[in-house]
Amino acid sequence: MNGYIERTYRKGMFRSYQKEILSRELCDVFMPVNFIERDTEETAVYRVAGYVPLAAAGSLSEEQALTLVSSLIEGMIRAEQHCIFIGEYRICEEVLGVQPESMNAALLYQPWRYDNREELLRELQRIMEGMKRRTEGRDSPHLRRAVEIVATGRSGLDIIGHRIEMLRQKSAEHPADTENDTDQPSLSARPKSI
Repeated sequence: MNGYIERTYRKGMFRSYQKEILSRELCDVFMPVNFIERDTEETAVYRVAGYVPLAAAGSLSEEQALTLVSSLIEGMIRAEQHCIFIGEYRICEEVLGVQPESMNAALLYQPWRYDNREELLRELQRIMEGMKRRTEGRDSPHLRRAVEIVATGRSGLDIIGHRIEMLRQKSAEHPADTENDTDQPSLSARPKSI
């Protein structure tokens, strides 16, 4: 993604506090955005410099894929502290940007409403399965396990995120070790999310 992307929405799709948070860059899981208001619509101008679409990220290692997913989930959880609630914005490959050097994720904020938690987890699972395809030819047991964790959907997003982060750490330290994927957290540090 180079420079800027513009998207036009029906006026009123963004709440005023959301526009304030997004334009002031207070929520780092979303790309910075400015708004141009017109009579019946508003244009969101997203600043996407430094990010590439996930589809353009090319081949991924297992650790890179898990870093990206962990960064996305972490950012979504932190967004709730700013009243940008999970399930009120779109999560899919089309709105996901990646910082190639750090593998941190950022989203183009698009107002959206998921009807239930399972629908949101299915979208996250689709993103992860796309990443899994980009690691084809390589054994990716930790990523495969992460997809299973999301697919079962038995835990809250914070617990899912914690388990995926533990898998990321294991992938970084012991790529072949698949046993006890969530029993012991490792001490490796992960790059800070955007």
